[in-house]
Amino acid sequence: MRKATKITLIIAGVLTIVGIALSVSGIAMTGFQWEQLSTSPPYQDTESTYNATTIKHISIQNTNQRIIWKRSTDNKIHLTCPENKYEFYQVSQPDSETLKIEFISQKVWYHYLFNLDFDYPRLVIEVPEQFQGSAEITSTSGDILLSDSTISSDLSISTKSGYVLVDNTQISSSLRIQSSSGDTCINQTKLSGNLSMESTSGNVWVKKTDIGVGATITSTSGDITLESVSADQYHLQATSGNILATLNGSSLDYTISANSKSGNISIPPSGEEKNPIQVSTSSGDIAIYFHF
Repeated sequence: MRKATKITLIIAGVLTIVGIALSVSGIAMTGFQWEQLSTSPPYQDTESTYNATTIKHISIQNTNQRIIWKRSTDNKIHLTCPENKYEFYQVSQPDSETLKIEFISQKVWYHYLFNLDFDYPRLVIEVPEQFQGSAEITSTSGDILLSDSTISSDLSISTKSGYVLVDNTQISSSLRIQSSSGDTCINQTKLSGNLSMESTSGNVWVKKTDIGVGATITSTSGDITLESVSADQYHLQATSGNILATLNGSSLDYTISANSKSGNISIPPSGEEKNPIQVSTSSGDIAIYFHF
């Protein structure tokens, strides 16, 4: 190795060590509070309240923040929006029965250069049991967490990238969930209508849930798992992934058909001309079980 090359490598090593030391020193000066290193303007919560008795539809349009929907302790709708100079919410009522919550970002390309953001803003909406209406939630990138709630009409959830959880919730009509990338879970939920779930890339779980009519679940890449689920009929389809279902009731109350192009199939004896259970996967195993 030439002398000039050795000198260059030594200088590079020294500069690297100095850079690491300066970074550690800077972090230590903040008391290891990472949020103080953020280059984005801090978020401030903006709170507002609405009369739940007049609202019949709630629409949330969000791009990159986590959405938390939970039960309020009174008969009001409470909204907490994290906002800063470049990102904020436009809350409006196009008519007396609709509450529209829309995320607005005025960031441009140079805001993302050398951007350090250690803040994790959350849009929080609290809705009472008295709410008599439907809801639509859309997100480009951000988790959607809905728990301990009652919705008297349809609920629609759509996300391109984010985890979706519906937990301990009663829905008096149908539930539809669409996810392009991210896991989806429904737990301890009861709905009177149909369940429709579409996942492009991510696993799907449905646990301890009563479905009033039928369940249609499709996944392009990811497993489908049902545990202690009740429904009149099932249509489960995966392109690449396993399908495992443990269902309530008796297999003799259903007519089961299963098909896998590449994988093992395990299904119990079923009835004839009963409620259908149709299960198929192009690449993956299929297993159907029942318990009372």
